[in-house]
Amino acid sequence: MNAPLLSILVPIYRTETEALRLVEAWRRVHSSAIELILLLDGKSEGRSLFEDHESKGHLRLLQHDENQGLAQARMSLSQAARGKYLWHHDADDLPNLQHIDRVLGILAHSDEDILEFNAEMQRGATSKPLYATIKSQFLRAQSELTLTTIQHQYIAQNIWNKLIRRGFWNEATSRINEQVDLKFTLGEDLFFCYLLVRNPCKYKFYNLEIYHYLTNDTSSTRNFSSDRIQHNFNEITLAFDNIEKLINLDEISRDRLNFQKAANLYYSCIRGRVNIEASLKFEHCPELPSTVRTALHEAIIDLSGTFRVTRERLIRRKPHLGWLYRSH
Repeated sequence: MNAPLLSILVPIYRTETEALRLVEAWRRVHSSAIELILLLDGKSEGRSLFEDHESKGHLRLLQHDENQGLAQARMSLSQAARGKYLWHHDADDLPNLQHIDRVLGILAHSDEDILEFNAEMQRGATSKPLYATIKSQFLRAQSELTLTTIQHQYIAQNIWNKLIRRGFWNEATSRINEQVDLKFTLGEDLFFCYLLVRNPCKYKFYNLEIYHYLTNDTSSTRNFSSDRIQHNFNEITLAFDNIEKLINLDEISRDRLNFQKAANLYYSCIRGRVNIEASLKFEHCPELPSTVRTALHEAIIDLSGTFRVTRERLIRRKPHLGWLYRSH
């Protein structure tokens, strides 16, 4: 059975050089089951870097005349895709092609809505898996799971380790309306993952590292740059605001929304996306009930271990949050 078409979707904003490296990596995969689509978000002098590849049919090249933000770029790429499955990339990262033949083999027999894989965080010469530890606590030996926001949102906010069935993506994102501002460039994965897990779906996790998440200070987007702390927090906050606009409060309780906000925000802090001292905004949530506090406690302990942030260190930095670390 042949693999269905897989669409590789890459938004580019001031990352033309890094994106060219990504294109060259995918050129080493000789398969008719892959299409590569790039989108230059905003006026770019780097288009010429890709025109030779475009003329030879190696990729499709799209462009926004004005910068519309990463969320809208991902939407435009998805609308242009022809594949059965979508795989969103960041231009300054790299796929791990060691397992690509196996991935295509999995797709040939898959009817899942979301296939989630492990990824690798690489900083300089060092690297470590991102997902294997935390996933093992939640997944059983079964091929079909029902995803819920409470169980998965705070550990599944990255879009680039997922292969998403295009029809399911289109259905999930159809809830976006004129109230939602898509001109944000950091919290977009959080926003999209929220939409994806709102409804039950067929889901399966594979412990294969298929993506290199590169974190280095020379990257054009500087994943962990300290001079973007407040800007990053503002964009994550906008993602939460957009989520709230899409929520029917008759369907989802305020307590559940508070948990979602707190857990996601803490996850972002631990990852370095937001400064833990300045931007952990529990005060924006009403007092959390004990059941939600317990769940949040468990989530934070799991994540602090995964990202090598010890409880003791967190208590030193945030002593007034000591209640999070007491046994329940």
